[in-house]
Amino acid sequence: MMLRLSPVGAEGGRLVPLLGIGLLGIATVPLATAFEPVSPRLLLAGIAGLAGVTAVVLAGRLKPVLLALFVVALTYNRQYYSFDWLHGDLGGRGLYWCPADVCLVGLLLLWPVERALRLPAPRPPRAGPVVWLLPLMAVGLLSAACSAEPVGSTVEIVRYLKLALLLLYLRYNLDARGFRVIVAALAGVILLQTPISILQAAFASGQNGLSQIFQTSEPSELARRAAGTLGHPNYLAPYLLLITPPFIAVALGLRGSWIGTAAALVAASGSLTIALTQSRGPIALLLVTILVLIALMTLRRALPALRAVGLIVAGAVLLVAVVAPLAPAIEKRLSGDFGASVDFRAAYNDAAVRMWEASPMLGVGPNNFGLEIRHYSPDLYVVMALDALSTDEARSKVHLRSTAPVHNVYLFVLSELGILGLICFLLFLLRGLVLAWRASAAPPSVASLFALGLFCGLLAEYAQQLIDYSLLWDPLLFTITLLMGLMHAINAAQESSP
Repeated sequence: MMLRLSPVGAEGGRLVPLLGIGLLGIATVPLATAFEPVSPRLLLAGIAGLAGVTAVVLAGRLKPVLLALFVVALTYNRQYYSFDWLHGDLGGRGLYWCPADVCLVGLLLLWPVERALRLPAPRPPRAGPVVWLLPLMAVGLLSAACSAEPVGSTVEIVRYLKLALLLLYLRYNLDARGFRVIVAALAGVILLQTPISILQAAFASGQNGLSQIFQTSEPSELARRAAGTLGHPNYLAPYLLLITPPFIAVALGLRGSWIGTAAALVAASGSLTIALTQSRGPIALLLVTILVLIALMTLRRALPALRAVGLIVAGAVLLVAVVAPLAPAIEKRLSGDFGASVDFRAAYNDAAVRMWEASPMLGVGPNNFGLEIRHYSPDLYVVMALDALSTDEARSKVHLRSTAPVHNVYLFVLSELGILGLICFLLFLLRGLVLAWRASAAPPSVASLFALGLFCGLLAEYAQQLIDYSLLWDPLLFTITLLMGLMHAINAAQESSP
């Protein structure tokens, strides 16, 4: 489904974007004189961006481009706090926007335009995953109203609202072309992370920004660990743990086809990048996920039993061959800071439990963990770490929503939203598993294999969150929500087909 402003012939269709770029180039002459104070580099970037957008619009490709950019932009983990004028300075708890929001707003604005032009739209399936998000939103609002600081808590509800808008958009607009765009964009994201991660590991620049990727940072635990565009190894690895298994499933199920070969390349890229993060939990879970995926595909006869055994043996040999030369480094990584890491997480877990015990039903309010932890943690190191990570510099210069919450997403939700919020949160997550499992039940195809891989990826992700909190960060939370909408659309298409 494409946005076409007027019917044009094939040749004319090719000339329209070029004509638009040419007219825009002529218009830059008066624009350049009007914006003399602006940096030439910034002006050039703005003109190039405007030219690109104009070409995309005139070529009728705006929706797929915005959808693909939304998927990619989610991995640029930056938050911009531009709304202090609205609610005052709330620090890291304030309202923010990120690059993916621009794409989402564009898609939402394009939606009524397409309907006004009476362009064909996919038949909306029955009530989608947004219904399973509504209880969490309701509990969040109630918890915010009862909290000691409701303004910052209400900011978190805005994130829930964005998730709901994304699910509604997908329900009424996602079609087969949209499925291909999203899958291709996810593949592109994985392939993008790998060269960046290799450079970060090679130059020991993992803790630097992308602009300093060739500059070796001072020795630290993060220096040789890949962070990709997400800014931290423990954000990158869980993100890839979710989206790499679907491509592994497609590669195994469509072996010999060009799609299977392409998926194998993406799967190898994602697996290598997870290894480069040196994140212990995701690496172990990826190995287990691959075994579970092979077992499920064998049971469903999507993979011959003999081939499955051969893959496991070959994988084991390859793993030993790779691990053996790196044994000293791996041993150091596994044991070097393990004790300190466990103690650090235990202190946050204890604070979260204390917080929940004080407000068992509704918690201390969404987005209030960092605000309330000083009242519940006797560990001075926890408070010092929170202060160090929640500086104005991190928020205003680096554009990161930095905090140091409990390293267990379920305890985190329990402390902020109470037992009612945790139940609603789990129901929403489990709905994603159900949708992926149902979508995988069809005969082997790209969609069903992708869904089966996603089912295994979700299982691994939910297990990883027992020692992690990355699920509540925008890149992972919005990607899971996006994939839930995708699985719902696949289920609807399967049910409507004869």
